[in-house]
Amino acid sequence: CCRQLERFGTGRQQSADIAQIVEAHVAGVILPPPLCDRAELVEGLTAAGIAVVAIAPDRETEALASVSTDDRGAAYEMTRHLIELGHRRIALIEGTSRHRSSTRRRHGYVDALRDHDMALEQDLIADVCVIGGGFTGVNTAIELARRGLSVVLLEGRRIGWGASGRNGGQLIRGIGHEVSWFSRYVGQEGVAYLQRAGIESVEVVGRRVQEDGIDC
Repeated sequence: CCRQLERFGTGRQQSADIAQIVEAHVAGVILPPPLCDRAELVEGLTAAGIAVVAIAPDRETEALASVSTDDRGAAYEMTRHLIELGHRRIALIEGTSRHRSSTRRRHGYVDALRDHDMALEQDLIADVCVIGGGFTGVNTAIELARRGLSVVLLEGRRIGWGASGRNGGQLIRGIGHEVSWFSRYVGQEGVAYLQRAGIESVEVVGRRVQEDGIDC
């Protein structure tokens, strides 16, 4: 029997998820991170008689069967490959320091730079990294920063380089399609949300222009 679960809940929902697996006569479960680091989940599955194999757990133990990857070696080879292609500005999004794999990847990245006589210019530590400096990326970064989070915004060229900087500058309360068409995928509540979001997005832009004194 092969089954794929999108997620495991916590508390009562976790117990219900485990019961569902038992009822399906599943003999074993493969847990990727971060699920494999949830001790109560591993214990619950084991207590139910279900074999568990963890993929790259944060801490390896003899009691838990696991498969690990060479995080340092992988990061080293990827960085080396980019350097040999001629790139000289290479960044690493490290991830949380709570996972040893993040630390190992950083070591591989730094070692590759050092072996090719490239210094690590600066450490950027942030709560959130936003990739893409278009309307959506910039607005997301601003909203997060205003909520007290530290944010790094990455853009490959310049702010507004793509479609965000190549349009007629119009505020349209839609998404280019009749939103009712999406009811089969998101239901009527989803359609109603899309309709409200279209109106609210125009209001958000208006507030942003006024609050930040944007000349437009």
